[in-house]
Amino acid sequence: MTDSPDGTESVGAESGEDGQLTIRIPNPKVYLARQSQWKGRRGKPRCDHCRLNNLKCDRVLPTCNHCAWGAGRECKYTPLPTPAHRGIPRCDRCRYKNLKCDRSLPMCNHCIEDNEDDCNYTPKKRHKVPTENQGTTPKGDGSVTPYASKTASFLVSEVPSEHEGETPAESSTINGSGNAATSGGKPAFEAELRTEPQIKQYRPPGSPAPGNDTMDIDSSMFQQVGPDGSTTWVRKLALPPLGAKLVPPPPPLASGSGYPRPFVFDQAMIVTMPHIDPWSHPMFAPLPAVVLQTLATITAIEMPARHVFDESLIRFVGGLAPELRETATFIADVYADVVHAVAEGLVAELSPRLQLWATCHHARAGSRKQHLLILPRDAYFNMEAADEEGLRAAYVALTDGEPVPSKPEESATGPLATLDPLAVFDRVPVQSQIYDILVYTHRNHSSAPSMLAEARRIGIATITWPMVEIFTRLCPHCKIRGKNNNARAAAEEEQTPSASRASSHISKR
Repeated sequence: MTDSPDGTESVGAESGEDGQLTIRIPNPKVYLARQSQWKGRRGKPRCDHCRLNNLKCDRVLPTCNHCAWGAGRECKYTPLPTPAHRGIPRCDRCRYKNLKCDRSLPMCNHCIEDNEDDCNYTPKKRHKVPTENQGTTPKGDGSVTPYASKTASFLVSEVPSEHEGETPAESSTINGSGNAATSGGKPAFEAELRTEPQIKQYRPPGSPAPGNDTMDIDSSMFQQVGPDGSTTWVRKLALPPLGAKLVPPPPPLASGSGYPRPFVFDQAMIVTMPHIDPWSHPMFAPLPAVVLQTLATITAIEMPARHVFDESLIRFVGGLAPELRETATFIADVYADVVHAVAEGLVAELSPRLQLWATCHHARAGSRKQHLLILPRDAYFNMEAADEEGLRAAYVALTDGEPVPSKPEESATGPLATLDPLAVFDRVPVQSQIYDILVYTHRNHSSAPSMLAEARRIGIATITWPMVEIFTRLCPHCKIRGKNNNARAAAEEEQTPSASRASSHISKR
């Protein structure tokens, strides 16, 4: 055996045998010595052999540590494709508009599509410049040793480094010693010293010029790490604040059928309010003032969410029989149609089920300015038509805020002379108002029968047991209280058998 020049031992080299039978045995000392010099280089490509076999490559040229021990193995490096943009910021315009930027230079894909004049890249915020590396140069010396000299940024531009409209006072000059200094004689920062193409900073409209504001090193210099491991200190300017979103005005109400139709707002956006925000629409009569005032004091977190209850109610109504589904609740459009038909005497134009419902319940219009359906209560269901019309006119005046018409003298002494119109009629709510009514009746987290009685007391019709049951099951406060009651009942049941067993044991003694 003889040691080969590259640190391997050859077997049979002196025997004159065929060269193909030569076995190259790695020298452990040389191999370990080369392995000890290996350093991780994040972002550096390995050779093709090491990358294919997932080996740790030291990237030594012309042959790496693994290819050196292969017989005639070629150690070559194939350029990697464009990697994922790890740590590479988007251009200022794509980042401002939240677009997917391909980070091409000198112009990205979106800037080319929009025919923009420039495409600026602002580095991400990194660590600040260490203070111990600053202020070491005497005041008389006009040169500054850069913190990370001879390093290039991974985001470069092919355009000149001077900005458009830059004044001579902002440009830097080169002195005789080859160091850069500003025109004012002050030391220049490393970001201004580099000879490589600079990143063109994005200047928001109306921002002060760089020469007018005071440069704060701690707040304007940031560290930037490139894919090759180089570190660069660059200056970053703040992007302009996002502008306020403009809310488009609601479209005008349609009036194709001769009377104003309601506009149903889109409820795709769900906004959580600290207090209950009652449903309102200018074309529909609001709930009584006492209900609205109470809703403003109820915390929304103690009640079911509006959209959750509405979805549950819609599922319940959708599962009803066809003859009940149409009159269980009234959405805004159907409600407006029924009010218009009742007020104008056009009940025959409604669907058969709505005609039957309006006729059987003696549906009346409760306002001349807004859509409101009212039904006479059971105690006054069979009153005379003249008396009913007089009380309805008084109800309309109270609802619209008008003076109540005076009663005829012959009927002033009758039994209906002292009646309150609000106590004679019940109002039918729109489907969107049912949630507000149930919140009011459930403000003290009372039971379902109490909620139904409270709804009748304030003059609200068509509130049924299933609606109240759905609401109470969704109430978070009632859920917690129900779990506590169940746990307390289970504990009492466990204590009762143990006490009975103890008493029986004593009696046996």
